[in-house]
Order: sequence, then C-alpha cells, then structure tokens
Amino acid sequence: MDILLNDIARYFNTSPDTLELLPIQHGIKHKQNVYCLRIRDSNYLLKSYEIFQSVTPSGFTPREIEQFILTTLHKNRCHVPQVIWESTKHNALLLEWCGDMTLDDSVQCAKTPKLSQILQNCLKSLCKIETVFEKYSERFTPYIFAYDYNSTLLRILEQGKKTISYLTHLSKKEMSSSEESHLKMIWTTFCNLLINGRPTLGPLDYHARNIVINDDIPYFIDFGSVGLDWQERRVIQYFNSVGANFEGGNFVSMLDGELVECWINWSVRDKTDYDLKEMTSRIDGHHLLYYLSIIHRLLEAVARPEEQDNQILLESWGDAGIRFKRAISIICNTRLSENSCVFQLREIIKVLHSNA
Repeated sequence: MDILLNDIARYFNTSPDTLELLPIQHGIKHKQNVYCLRIRDSNYLLKSYEIFQSVTPSGFTPREIEQFILTTLHKNRCHVPQVIWESTKHNALLLEWCGDMTLDDSVQCAKTPKLSQILQNCLKSLCKIETVFEKYSERFTPYIFAYDYNSTLLRILEQGKKTISYLTHLSKKEMSSSEESHLKMIWTTFCNLLINGRPTLGPLDYHARNIVINDDIPYFIDFGSVGLDWQERRVIQYFNSVGANFEGGNFVSMLDGELVECWINWSVRDKTDYDLKEMTSRIDGHHLLYYLSIIHRLLEAVARPEEQDNQILLESWGDAGIRFKRAISIICNTRLSENSCVFQLREIIKVLHSNA
C-alpha cells in the first residue's frame, strides 16, 4: 500500500505525508479494498482490485471494465464518479469522491427527510445510465461479463417455489386439491411473465449500497461487471434496502406505484415497442420474487447455521425471526401493479402465513 500511495503522491506532486488513508464504513463494519483518500483538503475514492485476471472473453479485468464504463458514462453526463488516476501496476483506480452516505444508509438511518424526491432523482439517473448503455452497446460489448441471466432467474424462481411450499407446510389449514392446482397454474403464469421480459445491458452489481447520495444528488458506483439482465430486476434490487451490518437494520422497500409509473414513463420515453402494463407487472413480479428468495436464504441459513456463508449472513442480518416477519409483511402489503397473477400470489401467501 505504501508504494501505491507514493505513486499517487507523485501524480499530485506532493509529499506522501500529505496523504491520509481512511476506512469506509459498511454499517458497523469497514469495506474492504475501498478507501477514502484525503489529499490536502480534498477527498478521493481509492479502489484496489483483488482480481488481476481477465473476466471477459475479450480479456478485460474488472479494473479495466470499470475504468472504461465510468469514463464513458461520465462523458455522457451520467451521475457516476470521474476516474482521476489509474494504475495497471497496482491494479487500482482513484475516483472522484461522491460522498459517504449511500441510499441504504439513508433509509436505515432515517436521515433523509426528502426521500421521495431523492428516489425520483435516483430513478431519473438510472434511466440516463440505461440510455447510455443502449446507445453505446457496441462499444460496451467487449466488456460484457458472460453472465447467464436466464439460468439465474430460473434458479431464483425455483427458490421462490420452494419458499411457497415451505409456507404451505407451515399452514395449519391444508390446501384442497383444487387450491393446489390453482396455485400451480398461477405460478406457471408468474414464471412466464418474468421469463418473457426483455434483458438489457447494464451493471450486474446492483443494490442500494451502490447509490451514493450527496446533497440530494445520487451517484451510481461499482461498474466492475456489466452484462445482460432484466432492467426490472435491477430497479427492484437498487431500491430495496437490506440494511446488512446495521444495528437494528431490516428490509425496506422504497418503491410504490407512483415511483414505478415515473420510472417506466422515463425509461420508455420516445420508444414505441414497450408494453407499459407488462413492464409494471414485471416490476411487481420481481419485487415478489426478490422477497421470496430472501426468505429462502433465511431458511437456508437457519437450517445450516454451521456453514460459513450462513454464519456471515446471520451475523450481518441479525435476528432471523424479525427479518422473516418483515419480508412476509412486505410481500403481503405491497402492490406495485394491477396484475392479477402477482396479486393472487401475494394473497395466497398472506392466507398461508395467517394460518401458520
């Protein structure tokens, strides 16, 4: 690290003694490989990359991917950090400092009185980023990570199905054969709704900690991997707070029908080949599936607490029972569309839980 800091000091024509390396908080923990670097009176984000090998068929590393993506997005006036300095030798980037309060922090700490306006700003910024990805898709192609979005969605849908089976098992009232057939039919329709969506090019690491809020302006960070995925899934994961490693943290769904309508109208502006009703239904569907997969993950962790990944999850999420109740509550009390299939699934889950 000292050699890296010496090289940065040389770039800024200053003494290494004027550089101060500070940790970045992730709830009660420090983030790894990412630091706030204070040079004189200015802050910068120093990001070092553990992976030196290429991760794309064309041979680009995560650092090279992020450098190109951020540079392109910034040139097109997207709200992303500017690349200030890069080092192949150290596999590191020095980025513009965009603040230390993430959207996840803001929601968990309740420090954002103007949250509705900030969320609208975030959605507008995301639409701008999506537009640039679409416009320069050919330029981005060599940087695309070989991510199998179809297999991923099918796996998560299977997790969702298992979660509903578990809730059915917990229910004291047994389903009739006709109710089981009806549930099976609805679930098939639900799967087709999500599978038939249109994947788009964009970031693959999307969650509320990758949006930084500075003076009510959102900045999107972390573009070390990009690829095809469903834009509705990105929106859901960007705008649902997990609150990992927060004292008393819990799940928070930030979206409502009005915000979903705003995002869709901005997203499809000047486009004629999009079905607005279908997009709204898929947003609702991905929201439901997201929390079903969260419950599945909780159940896995509680069933096998000795496994390392499960230990990490239970430590960062806290009380599994409280988390379970919140996830169920969000499923039962959310409605982001008028889609009958998604609504019926939410109602079935509500009845199953009430009979548990």
